[in-house]
Amino acid sequence: MSGFAAGLSFWVRGWGLLLTQRRLLMLAIVPFLIAVTIAGVFTWILFGHLASWVEMLVTFILGTTSGFWSQLLYYPLVVGGGLLLLVSCVFVSYFAHSILAIPFYSLLAERALILNGLKVDRSFMLGVWLRTSLRMLRVSVIKSILFLSLGVLLFILSFIPVVNIIAIFLTLMILAFDLLDYSFEGMEYGLRERLGLIWRNRSTWAGMALALGLTLFIPGFTLVIAPGAVVGGTLVLQEILGKK
Repeated sequence: MSGFAAGLSFWVRGWGLLLTQRRLLMLAIVPFLIAVTIAGVFTWILFGHLASWVEMLVTFILGTTSGFWSQLLYYPLVVGGGLLLLVSCVFVSYFAHSILAIPFYSLLAERALILNGLKVDRSFMLGVWLRTSLRMLRVSVIKSILFLSLGVLLFILSFIPVVNIIAIFLTLMILAFDLLDYSFEGMEYGLRERLGLIWRNRSTWAGMALALGLTLFIPGFTLVIAPGAVVGGTLVLQEILGKK
């Protein structure tokens, strides 16, 4: 399987492994429920208020919501605004969800790494798990601040034709890296090693980003597939390292 194809199918293969391994599936249940809840809230906000937000914007621009020019402006704003809000909601809610789910995803990635032969199985130690989770929490908070700052820039750029497509894809690559980072953390890789691996395998990384992009067609689905994507990240790392 080529690197791009491996990346494109990563979360599907991750869920395939989850569904065949009861211990992994049990670890995925709680973050899955967290994801469904957050996705549901943001979907309700998006589709429940988008029309009124657009009407307010049209009124602000034209002073009315009736007439030919208002209708001409309204529908493109609904479509364009819906896409931008969808990407923004996924970006923000994903990182909110990832912080809440860190303890579960850390353990899920570690067990998947062991199952895939990338890490030696050791008896569960609560102290080690807590230290790893706290380290991941600290790293995730820092990453979230940096990524949200970058997200604001990408959101601004998304209003520029052509550039908006590039901005959305860069956002998806950030999300893909974050999902793969659980496996990197489980392997105790340093930042330089993580960046080196992801850059040398950028076709796989691009495939992962596109796979996440396809989930945007169903609002909130990106969050729902996240547990499988974390496990899929271990499969990608296994292929990158050449361990079958």
